Amino acid sequence: MQRRMIGLLACLLAAALAAPGVSASMEAGYRPAEQKLLKWQVDQWAQGLSARPGFERIAAAQRTIEPLGPGTHGWIVLFEDQGETVGYMVVHAVREGGFALTEYGLGDAPLYSADLLRQGLARLGLIGDDEDGEGSAVERRYAHPLSAAWRVETDDGVFYLDAKTGEELPADDPFWKEAASEAAACLEKRMPGGAQPAGRLMRHAEVPSFDPYARLPWITRQPLAWAETDIAALLGSGIELRLVAERFDGAYLYVLPVVAWHEWDDGTAYIGVDQEGLRFIPQACLEPAAKLYD
Repeated sequence: MQRRMIGLLACLLAAALAAPGVSASMEAGYRPAEQKLLKWQVDQWAQGLSARPGFERIAAAQRTIEPLGPGTHGWIVLFEDQGETVGYMVVHAVREGGFALTEYGLGDAPLYSADLLRQGLARLGLIGDDEDGEGSAVERRYAHPLSAAWRVETDDGVFYLDAKTGEELPADDPFWKEAASEAAACLEKRMPGGAQPAGRLMRHAEVPSFDPYARLPWITRQPLAWAETDIAALLGSGIELRLVAERFDGAYLYVLPVVAWHEWDDGTAYIGVDQEGLRFIPQACLEPAAKLYD
């Protein structure tokens, strides 16, 4: 049966993606002192990144900080320079105090890009000229870098779209809740000690992007052992690395080219993948959720 269109898309997106000022967009319940600390911490991370090629514009860019959603204690930070989106960060509050840098990236298609959402809805046939989608709603959902999605509710049901690509995910509300609960364990148990970088980048490596499907090592080979793999050295020697993750009980497969490595002064490590732009994800969060292949 043909799905009914979401009407008044512009109004729907405006409500979901409104970009209020920093002070107005902080999650309710955060005192001015905590808001000031969050902005200060974002500035510190931006300064730490600004020396790397591609990140020069981050330090001086205008920031917009918006909550990821009720109960997440997290924010999406968008960096804009001369009217152009140049990068983003995802930040979560840590229970013991302070903030974790859950992920960060470069490019004009950040996490939760309205343009990519629009394209994803068009691919599903959920937007068009009809104006009959009253009551539809769009929400951000974030449980893990590999469990980040738009939840779109229409007259014909609920759809989940990947927050970075706009692709439809094989999930409904019960399935998402189960997957999100498992993924959230990373934020609770691993992130506090594995995603609070301090200082500047101590070690880094970058390589050109490539087609991760040109070879299929996840079918023919065993994965590399995380603890024994020097990712920066492998990238420096020209070896192509692929990050592979099966999500939603194997119904959805991420295959991402590894194109960069960032290690901060304090040893915090992030793996850079090419996914609609450059995206850095903490290695501590990827180890239990993904596999690495050469």
